[in-house]
Amino acid sequence: MSSKARFERLGRELLAEIGLKEPQACLDQLHGFVRIEDAGWRTLGAPWPTSTRAALYVLAHEIGHWRLHTEKHRGDVRGFRDGSTALVLEYEAGLYAHGRLRELGVPVPRWITGVGKRRAAAMIDHQLRTTTQTPDGAIAHCAGVDVAKERQAEWGLAAWKMLGRAGRCTPAPDLLAGTVGRRPRAGTNVDILLLSPAGEAWARKTRLVGPIDAGRCRSKIEQMVPLTQSAAQAGLIVMRF
Repeated sequence: MSSKARFERLGRELLAEIGLKEPQACLDQLHGFVRIEDAGWRTLGAPWPTSTRAALYVLAHEIGHWRLHTEKHRGDVRGFRDGSTALVLEYEAGLYAHGRLRELGVPVPRWITGVGKRRAAAMIDHQLRTTTQTPDGAIAHCAGVDVAKERQAEWGLAAWKMLGRAGRCTPAPDLLAGTVGRRPRAGTNVDILLLSPAGEAWARKTRLVGPIDAGRCRSKIEQMVPLTQSAAQAGLIVMRF
């Protein structure tokens, strides 16, 4: 049996487990959905036929949503499980898909695993920047995100924004922080210009910056809070572009 025929057979077997012969909506090889209709019926959209490993994975992922995240309520109205973020739902469906393909003897393509991790990392970043929620530690670890450092980066951006802007009518700064992107991740570099002998002396003593060349050093966005505090304690004026 060819690989294509095998993947299509396995796709039919996965659908039979939830009582379907084929998805209600047949999509391309990389997209799927589970939707709750107004009357309470569930609709599955998935690749069909599942002629590749990627298509089989997407189908298994959507079946994971179907089986894990919908439940029966009175009146046969079905709805997604309450209280879970999209991050948790996607992570659980991904685990289900990986597990089912493993049981079927089908290796999950590495690029699909990588896409899932990058998507989870983006969702965690959005959650950190727009809510006060703390992402699930296991999911963050799987996605390669250090939540503590990302929170520090968020505070560092706030500290950077609080710095006064250098201008003709302001006192001359000792340290001048460079520009920062709108949503910097942990590890983002911030250039620091040393504009006075006092600033240069401070930079030689502190561990919060690393040297680059004469009159310039570099820090990380997550270090901006302790950096500004240390500079203030030394009596230095810190501004930004």
